[in-house]
Amino acid sequence: MEAITRQELYEKIWKHPLKQIAEELGTNYIELVRVCENLNVPRPPQGHWHRLKLGLPIESVPLQEPDPDTPKEAVLGKKAKEKTTTRPVLKETQSPGKLAEPILSAKPAQPNPATAPKPTQSQDPSDSQASPATEAILNRIRQTSSIDFWADSLSWEFNQWSLASLLKLPKEHGRSMKSLLSEFMKVRKEYDSFTVETRTGVSRDPDSLQLSIRIKDGFEWRDVWEEAWKSTDVPSPHFLTDNAAKLLQWVRSEKNSREFTDQNKIGRQANLRGSYQEIADLFKEIQAKVKPRLVVEEEGWGGPFKAYFAEVQPRYFDIGPLNPPLGLSLREVEHGELMRFKRWLYAELQRIDFPRNNEFVGIFEVADRRIVKACFSDWPTGFSWDDKIREFFDSLRLMPGICIHCLFESGPGPWLVTCSLSEGWTWSRVKEWLREQQSMPPLRQRYGLSEHGAALLEWIVGLRPEEYLGRLTPVVEDHIELDIGVEMDWPEENIPAYLAMLVEEINEKTEFDLLLQSWQQHGNAETRIRVKHKPSEMDSLVRAIQLFGLSRNKMLDAEPIKAAVDALLSSC
Repeated sequence: MEAITRQELYEKIWKHPLKQIAEELGTNYIELVRVCENLNVPRPPQGHWHRLKLGLPIESVPLQEPDPDTPKEAVLGKKAKEKTTTRPVLKETQSPGKLAEPILSAKPAQPNPATAPKPTQSQDPSDSQASPATEAILNRIRQTSSIDFWADSLSWEFNQWSLASLLKLPKEHGRSMKSLLSEFMKVRKEYDSFTVETRTGVSRDPDSLQLSIRIKDGFEWRDVWEEAWKSTDVPSPHFLTDNAAKLLQWVRSEKNSREFTDQNKIGRQANLRGSYQEIADLFKEIQAKVKPRLVVEEEGWGGPFKAYFAEVQPRYFDIGPLNPPLGLSLREVEHGELMRFKRWLYAELQRIDFPRNNEFVGIFEVADRRIVKACFSDWPTGFSWDDKIREFFDSLRLMPGICIHCLFESGPGPWLVTCSLSEGWTWSRVKEWLREQQSMPPLRQRYGLSEHGAALLEWIVGLRPEEYLGRLTPVVEDHIELDIGVEMDWPEENIPAYLAMLVEEINEKTEFDLLLQSWQQHGNAETRIRVKHKPSEMDSLVRAIQLFGLSRNKMLDAEPIKAAVDALLSSC
């Protein structure tokens, strides 16, 4: 265990993600965060590394002089045995390319009148006086700031106190829970864009009420907000919550200095109700509902913030978004889905015209339910759902020269996936590489290999130089299903025996000379493969002549021997 100073710790955590630094220092994420707090060392805010990779503005928080009671160093404990779940940074499949300069934003796609959903014959909420409970539910929708754009429903649970608060009853209202439940069970249920569901006894509390808003097929949450706002006496032109409307007014006022401002100061100047900790979500709401899009820069977790409307809207890709309707399954990373996406991407890159030869390609930019369901058939839910989606794109083994950037966040979106060039590459060179690969027959056909033998050799050939350990491949067991695509019914302990059969087949039919190498990793017996090429006939002949020369105390260079053999063969 070694001590680390405040300055050393600060320099490390602003260069690399905390998870990486924790592994480097032999500790875990939770302990590293605790040490940062004890030493009063500021950490990069949530989203810092994503913004860095996407070229969004970032600013480091300087290390302040310590208080007299602040320790000057800390000793980190041993690395935890169990893996700590953290929010990983935006990763790339290859080395990063240069970020695109902002260009004018394209106009949003217009809805197709032929496919737009037709309104139902339900009664408009403004046609008659709504009951207090119905109006309370509509107001709850109006004042919901953040909704995941892909969600099918919203749900809340209420007890007697929260139901009375929802109805804005006085503290001494004198109404029983039975009376309140009865009123909410009779609310209007059908609307053009959504339905209302009320159920009791869903949780442990039999007297609780579960209220759900379910969006109808073909509609977006903007339609729900618009319909809920139709019945109010004080309409909101952008369907903003009350606090978001106040914040928008602050952004446009002279109180906004267009410089970084503390969130508490923003909250006071905008006269916001409730906690100022929700200002970041309110900014997201404004970005989703108000055009032109508001630009918000955040200096650290919880601010300060800089907000303004830019004359030129930033856009971080030049071509697209393509939004291919592939119906990808992202719930679990599977080899077949990875290959399907990669084949589509390679074909699309060859089809696209790149005038500047360095453009960023927008693969996905999704912020509505219709498009997201066409692009993706399913995706993870629950804790760390965004990490699991990023895992799909992180697992892509792409050709050298291109890399993938992705950003997945909760709320109004968008989900963003872009493709860019690695340093030193052009799209012309990428297309040439792809054409060369397509002109060559598949390994299975070229060598007459079995399906699994060809899959293993294709993985070996596709490894990048930095993935090798000397001449050894990465641990095969870690890649056999996802990257290699070999699934078998053999017990796990017999995988080396199956690999031995595949290696023997490859050695017999190709110019490769592969050798299985046992490898101990984390106490487990695993397997790497040593990769060599068999010597050619010319190499064998040159080696024999060099050995003959050594027997005569002569050191012979290989190149003159090859030249002499070529000349001899040419003269015959």
